[in-house]
Amino acid sequence: LGSQMPGADSRSTPCGSPPDRRRARKRQEGSRTMVVWARTLLLLAVSAAAEDPHLARLRQAAQLQNDGRLAEAVPIYEDVLRQVPNHPDALHLSGLAALAAGDAVKAKELVERASSLRPNDPTMLSNLGEVYRSIGDAQTGVALLRRAVAIAPQDLGVKRNLIAVLWDAQLYAEFCQASRELLEQIGVSLDSPQRAADPNFHFVERRARFDVADSAQRHRCHGASDDDAFRWFEYALKAYPEDARLWIGAGVAAHAKGLLDVAAERYERAYTLAASDTTLAEDQRHAFVLQARVNRAAIDHERGLSELAIEGYEAVLRLEPEHAQALNNLGAALVTVGRHDDAVKVLEKCLEVEPGQVQALTNLAAHWANEGYLERASLLNNRAIKLYLQRDPRRAAGLFAREAFAIRPIVEDAAAMYAARLDFARRVASLEWLLQRRTLIIDDPVVEVEHVHFYLPYPGLDDRPLQEAVARCYERMIPQLAGPVPGLSPEPVRVRRARIGFLSKLFAEHEPHGLLLEGVVQHLPRDRFVVVVLPVASPGRDAASELLRSSADELIELGLNMRENRLTLIKAKLDVLVFADMLSEPMSYFLGFSRFAPVQVCFWGNPLTTGRSSIDYFVSADRMEHPYRTLAGDEWSEQVVLLDGQGIWYRRPSIPEGLPYPNREAAVAARQALGLPQGDWPLLLCPQSVFKLHPHFDTVVRRILEATTNARVVFTAGRRQAWTKVLVSRLEKTLGPYKSRCAFVPRQMPGADYYKLLAVADVLLHPFPFGGSRTSADGLALGVPVVVRPTTQLRCRMAYSFYASMGLTQKNWTLVASTTNDYVSFAARLANDVEHRRTVAAAVAARQHVIWEDRSVVLGWARFLARVSGQRPVAPADVGLEGDDYEAEDEAPVAPADVGLVEEDAAAIAAHERLDRLYRDDTIIEEKRRALQPQKPIPDVPRERSDQPRPPEALEAARLYEQGDIRGAARQLEMLIKRCYPQGGADCPDEAKVRSDLGAQYHQSDRWEEAVVQLERAVELEPTNGVALNNLAVTLNTLGRADEADDVYERALRAVKARMAPSATGFEEKLLGVLSDKDSWDYATALFNSANQLRDRGDYEGAASKIRRGLKEVIEGDALLALVRAENHRSRDDARLASLRQLGIATNSLAVLDDYLRNASENWYSSQAFPPPYSLLGRDEGPPSDEELAPLGGEATGFELITQVYEPADQVRRMEVAFALAKNLRNARIRKVHVLAENGRDGRFASTVAALVGATHVHVQILGRRLRFSDAEGYAAASLPRRAVILSNADVFFDEDSLRRLGDARTLDLDRRVLALLRWEWTCGFDVEGMDLKTLVAAAAATDAIEERCLRLRARADSQDAWIFRAPVPPLATFDTELGRAKCDNRVAFVLGAAGYDVANPAFALRPRHVQRVLFANGTAPPPKAARSYTSPDEARGATRYVPLADQWVF
Repeated sequence: LGSQMPGADSRSTPCGSPPDRRRARKRQEGSRTMVVWARTLLLLAVSAAAEDPHLARLRQAAQLQNDGRLAEAVPIYEDVLRQVPNHPDALHLSGLAALAAGDAVKAKELVERASSLRPNDPTMLSNLGEVYRSIGDAQTGVALLRRAVAIAPQDLGVKRNLIAVLWDAQLYAEFCQASRELLEQIGVSLDSPQRAADPNFHFVERRARFDVADSAQRHRCHGASDDDAFRWFEYALKAYPEDARLWIGAGVAAHAKGLLDVAAERYERAYTLAASDTTLAEDQRHAFVLQARVNRAAIDHERGLSELAIEGYEAVLRLEPEHAQALNNLGAALVTVGRHDDAVKVLEKCLEVEPGQVQALTNLAAHWANEGYLERASLLNNRAIKLYLQRDPRRAAGLFAREAFAIRPIVEDAAAMYAARLDFARRVASLEWLLQRRTLIIDDPVVEVEHVHFYLPYPGLDDRPLQEAVARCYERMIPQLAGPVPGLSPEPVRVRRARIGFLSKLFAEHEPHGLLLEGVVQHLPRDRFVVVVLPVASPGRDAASELLRSSADELIELGLNMRENRLTLIKAKLDVLVFADMLSEPMSYFLGFSRFAPVQVCFWGNPLTTGRSSIDYFVSADRMEHPYRTLAGDEWSEQVVLLDGQGIWYRRPSIPEGLPYPNREAAVAARQALGLPQGDWPLLLCPQSVFKLHPHFDTVVRRILEATTNARVVFTAGRRQAWTKVLVSRLEKTLGPYKSRCAFVPRQMPGADYYKLLAVADVLLHPFPFGGSRTSADGLALGVPVVVRPTTQLRCRMAYSFYASMGLTQKNWTLVASTTNDYVSFAARLANDVEHRRTVAAAVAARQHVIWEDRSVVLGWARFLARVSGQRPVAPADVGLEGDDYEAEDEAPVAPADVGLVEEDAAAIAAHERLDRLYRDDTIIEEKRRALQPQKPIPDVPRERSDQPRPPEALEAARLYEQGDIRGAARQLEMLIKRCYPQGGADCPDEAKVRSDLGAQYHQSDRWEEAVVQLERAVELEPTNGVALNNLAVTLNTLGRADEADDVYERALRAVKARMAPSATGFEEKLLGVLSDKDSWDYATALFNSANQLRDRGDYEGAASKIRRGLKEVIEGDALLALVRAENHRSRDDARLASLRQLGIATNSLAVLDDYLRNASENWYSSQAFPPPYSLLGRDEGPPSDEELAPLGGEATGFELITQVYEPADQVRRMEVAFALAKNLRNARIRKVHVLAENGRDGRFASTVAALVGATHVHVQILGRRLRFSDAEGYAAASLPRRAVILSNADVFFDEDSLRRLGDARTLDLDRRVLALLRWEWTCGFDVEGMDLKTLVAAAAATDAIEERCLRLRARADSQDAWIFRAPVPPLATFDTELGRAKCDNRVAFVLGAAGYDVANPAFALRPRHVQRVLFANGTAPPPKAARSYTSPDEARGATRYVPLADQWVF
């Protein structure tokens, strides 16, 4: 069993007997047993066959052998065999003598000869089975001994040998059953302390009692439980209180049940008795003493007394330096106290002593995983898994979980971070898939898994899908722990005070989670609540701070044994249990799967959702939750409780005397003590844990250093040296020439040294997307400005909340940044402008007092707890708040003029004040959202710099281009060129850009030769103009000048790449909003068009090579991660949208690559393929049930489908259109199909198909022309007002599940929203030769059963085949482009976006099926569709927009 090594703490598990001696002991006793029984039978044989002259001598030799005089017995056997070579008894006894002498090979030969002479002799068969066991062939031994037992079922010696060999063969269930049968045979009951009547059986009884109870405790005895094991050991002890082995086994059974006091007492009794236990050999007595002492030390380890446990293990090792279990447990304990290097040495020694020591393998693996070397850890874990599968398969389940949920603490760059997250999602999906097909049970996850995925939230993404998936896995693997505990009453409390428990391992002195809850514990009104503090043991220190200890009504310390803690929590009889954190360490995490109280709550010690149903509420605060956080899907699986105001309680810290430093000279002098370079330079300190520092933040640091003259940025070293090395290496690469202005100082423990470090800083840099609360608060206490950038997530909004309380959120304070650019400029100004920094620091020092000991936080907690526990309401006075105190809420904002700060931008200050009000008023939030939507920036054209001149001709050209009037736009640019060049003018823009734009207009007007002239002139003026080079290459390709186009594409790629900043060539801040560099856009566009050209020429290899190379250079290979996140597409951050445009093109190119390689066997997505992890990286909610979709009354739930069915002349194509229409008519989620036919023939065709389906919910109207978007919108506006409408092509159909995911069509949120869906290809073709429409309709119905096997998605961003909207949609009213024209979908997306509509493409969840070129006739499949780029002459003209895929089911 042994111990495991966790990241934060460790524990040891006891063994029932010395593991390295058990097999040898059983062999020894087995051999001794068979000799005794052989002697008895031999004497009987002598009596029965006195005429054999050799039996007397053999009896004499057997007696000598049993007396231990083997050297005298062997010559007698040899002499008899010389006289009678095939004497069976002589061969048999001679073989036993050889075995006793250690010669197993000779023993096997002799006993096999004897058994062949007497094949049905049970004693010979039994002893031959023992010989096979001794040579390691337990399976043959089992077969022989089963024969022997069948011949002599009452022979106890034969049965004992069978039991011994069953153990070696790992046939544990049969081993236990045979031991139970032996006890019954000698008249002993496990549930009785009564000994066997015959004293000769007492030794056998003691061993059998131990074996059965030990097997039950190890879950190897069919139908037996831990309770059975505990009870059977109790009776065994009463029967044989002098047996040391039984005391150890009874201690292990108590240990397993969490009865640590009982277990400790039994271990102590065991090593007292073992020294005098006469039933044990001398070496066994020594081994049992050591084992009992190891197990006793494990108790101290689990109680958090790590130093005492280390002393116990070391005492054992002084007696036996190679005791494997003691070495393993010592290594685990050393990790607990932070002695990692010593732990590694001890564990490696353990594996030298015993290479198969599984716990040492897993403990060493845990060490390397915590260091960040997951590959090395995985190799060790896999070795352990293989050993467990051989010995005890049940124990392997915990290691499967450990492998699945491992995360590196810190990574080399952003690409590695996103790749690691994607890999984590894949592993989680893999385990969940496995658990649906195989049962894996973990008995004690704290021991067997022991690690939590603590580092999951630091990339700053939506973790809910992953958290829920991990929780689902554990709920399958620990079903015995999930759900309500016995005796739990769901009734609210009304007649007594409610018992409120607060649980965490981080309640010790200076621990932040304890500091956050001290005020709540101290000031909750005691007339309503009994406050119970439940700290988990923390090695080397008190589990709870002095203030928590003195403030709690009850303090119940929890240990490191989960079973004991569960019993403790059940006995506590809590009404509300609050977990201060649930992802910091394994005890809280795994306890959280059980329901110990009617109401269970999680606090934001770990600021992410728990993902499980056992937690009812998550406590946050209104300022710490972004007002728009639910627009793209709620990140919380719990009901979120928003405390008013700041939401954070901290008691005022005790600042050491002399701090802040009295003057600049003292602060500069203090830097030398920290090992920092001498000199008076601005010090920007980032004192956060290194794993909080996102790789994107490295670039922010570089930009700050670029913007300052002599400032230095200082970080604190990581808790592990390996982490610091990774960060140092990362910063050296990112900072380049500025790396000399970056430094590290040692990590400071809480206290005076920590405050001295903060006090030498001029500015604190609060990192994003994961910040901190306590470090920020301590900096503010010293008057140090803290620059923050609140994101949309709680994990980066704590410091912002402080500034809101202090009234310092206005932009002119340069403290609270709304963008990354602001963050850089704020930090740089505070570093460069000494007077400004002094002014801001003075304001911080003057206002910081308001953030401490906020009683409104206590009031919020008290009101919430009273409500959920059935107590009467709480008034402000109940928590020590006077009315005026509470009504005041926030301090009034400080006017810049009040402290001498020049007000540079009154409009910006007013905007910030309005934003602050939005954070607290939901009504205003909604009004603001609606008001902002029509004015959203157009996300499809790179924005020009604000300082560029905008002459009237350019403005008019842009307006006409957006409207699709390409020729009119070209005329305006011609007028501009004629006026400005070469004459010039104050408002004349850059000539190269204008000529490039004009060339693009000429190209779209089919004036290709003129386009070449303008574009070549643009390139001549600006040789690195990526847009002009790209457009020139496209135009040359259109003219058939392919070789010239190739050269120009390469020039474009080289030119743009040479211009690109380092930050634009990687995955730089693609989620944080920086990758908006125009050059990145140009590069991706040129890459896409260049590859398209190669594909059109049939050069698939060249296209593939170019795409692969280009994607690696632009986005390092994993753009999809950002692309599938719907909240990115709905952001109002221009930089983020620009980033997504670039990623959309690049990822679309990757999807087009899938089309290039048509012979590829694997597709990106298939509904039957292994579950893609991308659903875990976005919202992944199952479709609602029929009951949930039941209409509230009136019309049925359903969508209106508008399409233009037509009757093709080609038979196969005709059948495909009919197939799609039949499927749509059979869809119960489509209320009515509206066919706007081009002519009467097409209308009759649609009516015929509907009649064959038996559908009456179809309306046919003759349109008289090919369907245009304006036709569909006009029809919907007039005939289907406020209805949810689907517009699709004739060869597209929907399935019911997709539409069910949208819920009730009447209440679906389509307010200024349009869903633009990419199609899934229907791949199940069949022969339609000779098939009429009636048969086809029947075939369409028959395919319902196989539908999910017929889908394939080629992911791309430039194609939409179905639109869902609520009529009317005014922007479409004047859009006269026909459905199906090239680029029409891109053009529609632009028009809608420009009008302020949110356009999303959730095609992973909503799956329109496209039927084309899959049906066939005459047994011949259709030829592949000819490759075609989107540069055809009939394409839709004007600005376009791609709609990237969003892997989300939130609509």
